[in-house]
Amino acid sequence: MKTKTNSGLVWFAAGLLAAAVGFALVAKLWATTRETENLLLFGTWAAGLAFLFVLGLGMPVQMRLGPRASFALNGFLVVFAVVLTLLANMALYTHDVHFDLTREGTYTAPEQAQTVVRQLDRDIAFTYFYHDDDPEALRAKDILQALAHSNQHFHLRVVDPDTEPALARRYGIRFYNTVVVEAEGRRATVENTTDLTQMAFAVVRALKQQMKTVCFVVGHGEFFEPGGIRFYYTHTESLRAHDVQGGGDILEGKNSGFDRFYLALTNLGYQPDQIDLSKATEVDPRCSVVVDGGPRAAYTPPESRLLASYLARGGRLLLMYDPDSPLEPGFAGVLARIGITLLPATVLDPTDHYSTDPEKVVIPYYPPHPITEHLALTFFPGVRPIAILQPPPGVTLGPLFSSTKDSYLRAEPGVDVVQNGNAPSAAARKPGNVAANLDGKQKPGPRILGVAASGRWPDAAPGSAPFRLVVIGDSDFATNAYFASASNGVLAVAAVRWLAGDESTSSLKPETYAEPEIVLTNYQMKAIFTVVDVLLPLTVALVGTLVWWRRR
Repeated sequence: MKTKTNSGLVWFAAGLLAAAVGFALVAKLWATTRETENLLLFGTWAAGLAFLFVLGLGMPVQMRLGPRASFALNGFLVVFAVVLTLLANMALYTHDVHFDLTREGTYTAPEQAQTVVRQLDRDIAFTYFYHDDDPEALRAKDILQALAHSNQHFHLRVVDPDTEPALARRYGIRFYNTVVVEAEGRRATVENTTDLTQMAFAVVRALKQQMKTVCFVVGHGEFFEPGGIRFYYTHTESLRAHDVQGGGDILEGKNSGFDRFYLALTNLGYQPDQIDLSKATEVDPRCSVVVDGGPRAAYTPPESRLLASYLARGGRLLLMYDPDSPLEPGFAGVLARIGITLLPATVLDPTDHYSTDPEKVVIPYYPPHPITEHLALTFFPGVRPIAILQPPPGVTLGPLFSSTKDSYLRAEPGVDVVQNGNAPSAAARKPGNVAANLDGKQKPGPRILGVAASGRWPDAAPGSAPFRLVVIGDSDFATNAYFASASNGVLAVAAVRWLAGDESTSSLKPETYAEPEIVLTNYQMKAIFTVVDVLLPLTVALVGTLVWWRRR
């Protein structure tokens, strides 16, 4: 019996040793990410220590050997165990794996910080001047140290300014808990914070080679009001508010404003500004992207020509037009040149919509595009359809998202629309003459709600830069009221980033300064109701009936 036990232990120890070697080989030869490599090497460490433990259990207490042989064998085993333990711990230290077993994820970095560090491909110097008596600062320091092990480009230095005052003076530190990020000669600073999300945005700003300006069009009743944004912060009590400084900050502003959009772009290193087309002879060259959201008055013909000239020179334009946004005939012709027609109607979707309102169309799935590749779910509270034709040579045009096959159109008062969202006829393609017959017999079908176009503008001057254009049939989704809902804010920011050619860390979720909420589609609400209010009570009744039947 004793022999069988020892034999089993030997085989078990051999298996652990083989597992350790196998984990190490896979980590070094086939691991594609630093996180995967670290996890596999952690498995190597665990298997190696388990091998030593099992090997110790299998070693006999006494062996029939001479004094010299016994001394040599024991010495070899001790040295072997010490060397293996040291190597395993060295590997663990240089390839650390972070486990957070707290229910609230207290020691887990927020999604934004993990995304930024995971996608780093350039060296950055990250210096955190923390307050040694602040428990939240100490928690942030621990999380940063765990993040530093996940990417070799993240060079972390944590400093207590009370013990190193000369270094603090050299960096101009005025407050505790200040972050200084340096990358390729650029520097970004965030003062008095323990919020790792704000630290992640500081890294993004430091990595930007130049600050790009996003110009919001004003003068037509747009949501971005002349004179800039107007908002203030309130505070809400929540678990995050207790855990993170500033975690309970809630932005208060006009529901129809673009304040959350503005702040999200600012955090990512953009400079929001405004432009009045009626007072300009050309679009300001500083404007890397021009955004027009929710105009309530049509452009004048000179303004339409100005935007057309801007696109022909390689401009980047984001248009968010609501169903009631008027379209100047000349500018309708500008869009028609590349195959885009905005239809004057509202899309209603009885299948995928928010709550019980079919006018709030929900989009859970997207065709592949850099703008939509990281979106989970978006919804649009009143959206117009877009018809697309074959684009001219040199232009790439495609849909970003569409409603379901059950959706239908409701004509805006006093206008007609193209039936089924199909492309208009040659006569209907004339600006201001989009026509269709909504007589109650309209067939349901998918409607395109957002498009992206890029390439060389038709008849542009030789050597002109390629343009980029995004048209979305709604602007409300990017306003304060809906920016924080689902992935609405992510879509708005991703559209600007693609237009600006800034597609690194494109999946970074913007800060919304809003209470988290859960958005359910109509289908999901019905499914939950069916399971909780119908199937669960029926199951209990059925089980009770079976028990009664067997015991009667």
